[in-house]
Amino acid sequence: MDTLLTATLLIVSYLFGTLPGARIVCHLFKLGSPLTQGSGNPGATNVYRLGGFLPALITLVIDAGKGVAAVYLVQVAHLSVFWQLSAAMLTILGHMYPVFSRFNGGKGVATTLGAGLVIAPALTLLLTSLWAGLLYQFRISAIASVTTALLSPVLAFWLTPSLTPFFMLLALLITFRHRHNFQKWQKGNATQPPSPIEKK
Repeated sequence: MDTLLTATLLIVSYLFGTLPGARIVCHLFKLGSPLTQGSGNPGATNVYRLGGFLPALITLVIDAGKGVAAVYLVQVAHLSVFWQLSAAMLTILGHMYPVFSRFNGGKGVATTLGAGLVIAPALTLLLTSLWAGLLYQFRISAIASVTTALLSPVLAFWLTPSLTPFFMLLALLITFRHRHNFQKWQKGNATQPPSPIEKK
């Protein structure tokens, strides 16, 4: 029964991740598809470009809520921290690579925020503050997100050493998902995001 419960919760975690928050919000606000407009990324920053603050905020809450819900359910089931981290990772992967959208998902930052608030709230709040400071300084969400992601294992080692491998993996995933931003900058075609809200 425990094995079946664990497997079910992990599958549910991935399915949570595939919930297309940006697409739902854009449909409700009649903004068109975030996959074909703006940056083409289904996240809060692109929704901000298309519809402004309120749709972007709702998108952010949905994407972060997926991470919160997945990890919380595993905690309620009294499963170990390992399975909580596994659920978090599967939710983030579901957001990044949703099977129902041809694996065309977001960057995973907001979903990581949600999962982190349940698993390691102090560390996550520190990382969020760092991200906000970087965004204020550079005005480019991709720089803030990738820099914060790369620093997260260092801060994890300081505050919660047992979570360092988890945040190392997240740093690699988030950096990889932002690779197209850096490719555009190298070609001189990058545009500066106008939003104070992180993508996905």
